[in-house]
Amino acid sequence: MLFFDSDPSSREVQERLGVKFELVSKNRGVGWEEYKTALERSVLGKSADLHDTLFCAQLALGKPLGHVKVMNDWSKELTHRFLQIYAVTKRGEPFIPGNSNVDQYLSMIAFELRNLDIVGQLKAPKPENFTGWFTMSKLGGTPLWKTPLYQKHPFSVPFQSLIKTAFHLIVDEIEYTVQNFGIEHRDGHLANVYFDMRGDLPVKAHLLDWGIAVRMTWDGKRYIRGDDILVWADSEAGVKYAPEEFRQYWITWMVKTEYEANMNRNAITERDARDFLKDLSWWYRR
Repeated sequence: MLFFDSDPSSREVQERLGVKFELVSKNRGVGWEEYKTALERSVLGKSADLHDTLFCAQLALGKPLGHVKVMNDWSKELTHRFLQIYAVTKRGEPFIPGNSNVDQYLSMIAFELRNLDIVGQLKAPKPENFTGWFTMSKLGGTPLWKTPLYQKHPFSVPFQSLIKTAFHLIVDEIEYTVQNFGIEHRDGHLANVYFDMRGDLPVKAHLLDWGIAVRMTWDGKRYIRGDDILVWADSEAGVKYAPEEFRQYWITWMVKTEYEANMNRNAITERDARDFLKDLSWWYRR
């Protein structure tokens, strides 16, 4: 057991109870480097993988440890079932969780870990060593709605040109990950994307949140979805798209998602939105 505290007097637990004590800064707390260094100094450091450590329900550690997700109420029993489900999804076979809430929950985690690992954004641990927590790469970039043009000109021509450019950059990135990693991001709305900016214009998209992503192949002519089964959405297994069809599919989805969100915020009326969405030909032209 490792005990972290900023009070030097707490060192007595090491002698009285045999607990390994680590003194940390009162201001900084337990950061990732402190945690890793403490493991290396302790008997736990003899493990083949420093990340292969049960890390359950420590929500207070999420922020200081960086880009970390921690599962609530994790247990060894869940680990065993998770590994069974993960093995299926890793092989690319469809897993059907049925009505089991536990299996549905674990299949969602299995998808996210598998997909993050495939696209190179999973830092630790290896999915086969998962014990209730994982850490991801922290991507750079700017959310589009934090850019001055997005905030200044809602529903104007400059606004629409801005998000049209952003949508096509997102599709570029979706196509890239399909062609290079065999995985299709299935939730590419603006909340899941950061952008590199050149002045007021986005020039490159970075996709976040890979929990909703499915296997997809590119045969040089068409994009073809695999047999993954999503708990929360229709994965449309086996659907095939020519490149132009694929781009139109995603641009349509993104435009409708953006304007439906703005309808829900009462920023545009439902009637205006319906009229606006009747003809999307302008959005398809890059």
